[in-house]
Amino acid sequence: MISNRMKSDKSFSLFIIIMFGIFMIPISGANAGKITDTLQDQQPVATPAEDLMNVVLPEYTSWKTAELTGKLRLESLPLTPTLKIFMRRDSLLSITVRAPFVGEVGRIQITRDSLLAINKMKKVYCSESLGDLRYEYPKFIGDLQSLLLGRIVVFKSGQLSQRNADFIDINVVEGDSLLIENTRWSLTFPKNRTEYDEFGYEYQVCGNGRIASLCADVQSLDVQLRMDFDYLNPKTDMTVTYIKEEEPKFMVSLLLDAPVWEAKVPTPVRINNKYRQVSISQFIKSF
Repeated sequence: MISNRMKSDKSFSLFIIIMFGIFMIPISGANAGKITDTLQDQQPVATPAEDLMNVVLPEYTSWKTAELTGKLRLESLPLTPTLKIFMRRDSLLSITVRAPFVGEVGRIQITRDSLLAINKMKKVYCSESLGDLRYEYPKFIGDLQSLLLGRIVVFKSGQLSQRNADFIDINVVEGDSLLIENTRWSLTFPKNRTEYDEFGYEYQVCGNGRIASLCADVQSLDVQLRMDFDYLNPKTDMTVTYIKEEEPKFMVSLLLDAPVWEAKVPTPVRINNKYRQVSISQFIKSF
């Protein structure tokens, strides 16, 4: 049975997109005891969690605003649109889509309370409240922003940090995991996950702390959301695949440049009386 935390199908559709997270086992202290001469030069062996935290956290630049630019690849589109993603931390996510020889064709704006999506070519828009989602998942914007930046996040608890590193199983991947570009850690939620858990997700993380892949699934719906990352310095290729009953139903790729920190706020979007308001399902069909 689906958890009663999911207030509606609409909220759940938005909710599953941002279901991701990881955590570490607690960092244990050094064992107390008498130190003999033969042990004075020995160093404590780091746990997998300590290794991961030492690699990942120094790379997480603090920020207030950021901008990502790149390209959107979708098989059904005859052209390759460009993207500009502006983020004000924890409060605003604005995605502008531009087509060659045309200019801006669409925009999506997500705040803590609402979603606004505009198709400028068809002169339609949809505006939806995110009140239920915010109530159930207050940090959803920040977590989505972190994921777009290629950062590990903890489901409903924000970006990975020392304070939220207590909700995951972490294991070192067997094989040649010493090369930094190879997968080194596997991070699984919930702890001690079994086949009977309704919801779960797993990260594969490279030796340099970058995410290789993320897969979240909901048992009762037989759906998965998979994200794969490929790093082409300084660009990041992010592929998102929606899978239903073990069959890929939708795939989109984002080729993103390195983020620009402390970016300027984009020009506000304006809707006049030439635009027609539609539902989310009608908006999707407008493309």
